[in-house]
This record gives sequence, structure tokens and C-alpha cells, in this order.
Amino acid sequence: MKFVILTGIMVMVAITGCHTLKKVYVDGWYTVSSRDGIVSEPFITVRDFAELRLDSAPDPNGRMIYGIIGHVREDKVQLWADVTEKSVGKTIAFVFEGQIITQPMVNARIESGSFSIFLPPKSLGDIKQIFRKLSEEIEKNKQDMTSVDWERFHHLFDAWVQNYRTNSLTQLSSNTSDASKLEQYSQLLQMGKKIIPGIIVRLSDRNLFFALTLYDALQDVDSLKSFDYSKGEQFRAQETVRKYLEAMLQRKKRIFHSDSEKIQGMENLAIKYGWGIGTLLGAKRKRFLIYKYGLRNYSGISKKFWSVEWNFYSIGV
Repeated sequence: MKFVILTGIMVMVAITGCHTLKKVYVDGWYTVSSRDGIVSEPFITVRDFAELRLDSAPDPNGRMIYGIIGHVREDKVQLWADVTEKSVGKTIAFVFEGQIITQPMVNARIESGSFSIFLPPKSLGDIKQIFRKLSEEIEKNKQDMTSVDWERFHHLFDAWVQNYRTNSLTQLSSNTSDASKLEQYSQLLQMGKKIIPGIIVRLSDRNLFFALTLYDALQDVDSLKSFDYSKGEQFRAQETVRKYLEAMLQRKKRIFHSDSEKIQGMENLAIKYGWGIGTLLGAKRKRFLIYKYGLRNYSGISKKFWSVEWNFYSIGV
């Protein structure tokens, strides 16, 4: 039933098959200009999908049309509603793996955050394949944080820092594990492993080394931890950040044969995501990119060190 309702809001524009695009496009939903075609950036990406299910409905000729019913994440519902309202009477396009999969016409604002992806009759196998790939992407992205989650993380972490600095329990103690006895710790712990990139960002500040208590509790990969307690907590924090960064580079299948190559690789990543020297990204945009790509903020690379965050606290590579 929901499929039928949605197809009334997003009128099915007939397409004979998937249209391959010449340019490279990120998977997601795009607005379409009558003059220029598909815009360069999606307003909703696959990373913004919350859930999917397979469905079907008959076309006017009685033939079955197979499709996917989806819903965007809660923090993207308003954006979906606003863009669909502006697109009334126009088409929007869903692009996947370099092809326009569907291009429905919108005839009403969609407040629910729901959408439908359909293919012409006799394409059940194709739609199932797309559904499987999208579902895998959603499962992978469940480990990512939404903007609402990140706001909560920053709020709790800042409160935890303030409590650590002013609470008599931690003020009079040299044991950093006492930080786990503060109320914000358990709330942060409940947010799960997806906040680890955020903890790494904060650990780059040498004064926040006590955040290792939270990182160590959430991180279940021993190779990404530092167990050299003899050199102190600040050293362990520095070593933890270094290990995390190197693991990130390895996950990107970057192979380096020397320190200079590794430094160049980091520099290239920084430039790619807009962190080159002299860039003027706003703080909110920088923070978003850090979390989205799991990278560190960038403020310059010297011969054998690169600066983490904007406090120029150097981590050896």
C-alpha cells in the first residue's frame, strides 16, 4: 500500500533502462535542471538512507513493477521535505554506480522522508541486486554518526572535560581511570564504538589524555591501543593517535616505503579533502569532514611531523 501511495507522489517517469552517465557521480538523489540536467552534488546520498524494503505494484497495464521503498535518516527528513517541495512539477534522479536508476516526477512535498526506487517490468533480478548492495551500504553506515549524534557527543564530552577538571575526585587523584567514575563517562560509553573517531580527534589535545579511558573501553582491536604504561598517559595518547592514523592509511590500501612517502600520502589526503595550507574552511565543515572520512584535521606538514588539530601538537610518523 505504501508503494502505491508513494508512486502517486513521485510519478513514475518511464525509462527504457538505466542511463549511464559520463561524469562520476556519488550514489544518491539529485535534483534535475531542465537546462543543465543533473546537478553536480546529491542532496541525499546513500549514506543518508536509514532503511529499505522490497515492494511491488501493478502499472496501468496490469504488469508488475518492482521497487524499493526507503526512508532517509531522521536528521535528513527536513531536507528531503524541503527539496521535494522545491521540485514539485520537476523530476529528481536516483543515481547508483554511475547510472540513473530512476527519475520520477515529484507532485507534492514529501514530509515523511520516504522515497521509492523502481525499475521497469521484468527487472526483479536487477532491483534485488540494487536492494542487496544498498542494504549492505546501510549496514556499513550504521557505524557512522549522524549530525545529531555528533552534537550529543560534543555536548557530553565537553561536560566530561569540565567535570574532570573541577570534580574533587579527579582533581586530587593521579589515576586517570577515575575519569570513568564521572557521570558523563557512562553516557559516552553507551554511544558505542562509532564515537571512536571523535575520541581520536580529542586525544590530539595533549591535555585530554584521560580520554584514553573511554577509547580503551570501546576499542576492541589491541593493535590500535598503546600498552606502554611506563612512559605515561600523554605518551600513550600520542601513540594511540599514531596507530589509529596508520591503520586509516592502511585501510585505504596506501603502501608506503619510507617516511617521506607516508608524509606525502597524508598531504595528498589533506589537500583532497580541503585541508591544504591556506584553506578557509569553517570549523563546522572541518569537523564534518573529519568524522565523515575518519581523517585528522590538517594544518601543515614538516619534514617528519604533521600537525594534528589546530593546536600544532605534533605526532611523529
